[in-house]
Amino acid sequence: PALFGRWIFLAARAEMDEAVAVADAMLQLSADLEDAGPRLIAHRALTNTWFFLGDLVKARGHAETVLAAYDPGRHGALAKLYSADPYVVSAFFLAHTLALMGHLEQARPWAHAGLARARELAHGVTLAHALHHACVFHQLCREPAALEPLADELIALAGEHGLAFWQALGRVFRGNHLFEAGRADAGLAELRAGIAAYRETSGLLYLPYVLTLLAEACRRVGDHAAGQQAIAEARALVEVTGVRGFEPYVQRIEATLLREQGAEAAL
Repeated sequence: PALFGRWIFLAARAEMDEAVAVADAMLQLSADLEDAGPRLIAHRALTNTWFFLGDLVKARGHAETVLAAYDPGRHGALAKLYSADPYVVSAFFLAHTLALMGHLEQARPWAHAGLARARELAHGVTLAHALHHACVFHQLCREPAALEPLADELIALAGEHGLAFWQALGRVFRGNHLFEAGRADAGLAELRAGIAAYRETSGLLYLPYVLTLLAEACRRVGDHAAGQQAIAEARALVEVTGVRGFEPYVQRIEATLLREQGAEAAL
C-alpha cells in the first residue's frame, strides 16, 4: 500500500517517469508473493501509467492481465486497500485503449462491465472512478446524451464522499453535456468552472484532455482565440509532462483550429 500511495501521488501530478518506475518496482516486489492481489494492483498501476504515456499496446497488455486473473471472491476487498477496484479501473482503461485504437465494438462491453462491477461493489471511490471513466468513454464515442445522468451522479457521489478531484471532473462533463444539448453559454461556464476546480486539486493528469474539451467548445461557438489559448496550454502540458494518452484528440482539435483560423485569415 505504501508504494501504491506513492504511485497515486505521482500519477495525479503527471510525474510519469517516476510513476512508471514505482509501478515497475511494485510488480517486481509482488512477483514472488503467494497472494496475487499485489500483483494485480501493480498491473493496474502499469495499465494507467502506460495509457497516459501513450503506449496503448503496453496499457492493453497490463489491463488484460488484470482482467484475466481477477477473481471477484478473492479480490473484491482490494478496493478498500488500494483506493479502487483493479477490475473496474482496468476494464475502463482497456475500453479507452480499444476505443482510441478504433475498436469501438470491442471496447463497449468492457466499459459496461466496469460500471456494472463498480455498482455491485458499492465502494464510493471505485464508483467515482467508474462514473468518471464512463463519461470519458461516451465522450470519446461522441455520445453526449449519455453524459448527463453519469455526470450528475458523479457530482453527487463525489460531494457525499468529499472527493473534490472527481467532483471537478464531473462538472467538466456536465458542462460538456450542456454544451452538446444546445446550451452553449451554460455549458462553457460549467466547463470553465469544472476546470478551475480541477486545477485547485493540483491535478495535472487530465488537464490536457479537459482543456481540449474546452478548446473544441470555444471553436464551435467561433471563439478561436480562446480555443487556441486552451489548446496551446494542453499541447504545452503534453510536452512537459509526457501525458500522451489523449494526444490524438488534442492533435485533432489543434489541427481543426489551425485550419479554421487559416480559412478566416484568407477571407
